[in-house]
Amino acid sequence: MTLEKDEAWFESYSGWPSLRLAVLNAKAREAAHDVLVSVEKIDEGGIIRRPLNMSLPWANLIETEPQQMTIPAGARRYVKVGEFVEDHDPAAIDGPTFLVSARQSVMAGARLQHKPCMFDLTLTAANCDATTWTLTVDFSPQDGERKKPQGVTLTVERR
Repeated sequence: MTLEKDEAWFESYSGWPSLRLAVLNAKAREAAHDVLVSVEKIDEGGIIRRPLNMSLPWANLIETEPQQMTIPAGARRYVKVGEFVEDHDPAAIDGPTFLVSARQSVMAGARLQHKPCMFDLTLTAANCDATTWTLTVDFSPQDGERKKPQGVTLTVERR
């Protein structure tokens, strides 16, 4: 299995970028069962966070409790990484805020403002070897609308 950035990740209907990743299972493989993308560490511009038991939620699926995901051979499914939001917190810096998506974790709803944001991820399945990945999100504030991001880049690399 592999992770890729979703080519349709960039603009939400409201003009604020929303990011997701594609989880792909190769055509020649068997179905991957109990697939999970876990967040091991977040480096927010030098601020290190180590969330406990944090995994990214599946896109287009409302989970009242964590759902097991099976990905058939040759198929792809999507996980939500997060979205940029307008932060009205008086303690927020004058710049873009990235709201991290999480299934159930103390980091759910974490607001990241320092760039770049680097995520150490682990992709696991019950019947596949685990792989580790680095996801980097970078951005700049827009001229005139400093809370809105521009030049958003997303890179995914296997470690």
